Amino acid sequence: LYPPTPPTQMARMADPAVTADVLRAGALKSFAFDLEAVIIILPLLAPLLNSREVEHALAALEALTRIVDTFGELVGASCGATETVGVDLAAEARRQRCRGCYEALRGMQPSIEALAQGGDARTQRPAAQILSNLKEHQIVGLSPPAAMS
Repeated sequence: LYPPTPPTQMARMADPAVTADVLRAGALKSFAFDLEAVIIILPLLAPLLNSREVEHALAALEALTRIVDTFGELVGASCGATETVGVDLAAEARRQRCRGCYEALRGMQPSIEALAQGGDARTQRPAAQILSNLKEHQIVGLSPPAAMS
């Protein structure tokens, strides 16, 4: 058996304060994470973005920055790609994980926008940068790709 990864441990705890503490301790920097880990992490970030605790929002924004910097291009490209001919189970699994990330990130857009426009001064700049990166990777700011509808 493999030890649980930080995202799995955070999901089991289901406590936003613990999630924020684990993220601030550098959980995303201390292990190699993949799209499966991102699918686990993204739903944990939404409550942090909406928290009244600025430190929670900052932890979520830092995690989102790392996720978007690492996977934004892949997620945007995969969701906009046309279906392939033939059977490619690995590509289909990756496309499904990317769609999950895409939907989660789009769902967080209003919270990120609120932080960018009217949040604490410490959250405005990172939130605005995340929005810019999401737009650059065609994850927000456009109509969802036909494959996503």
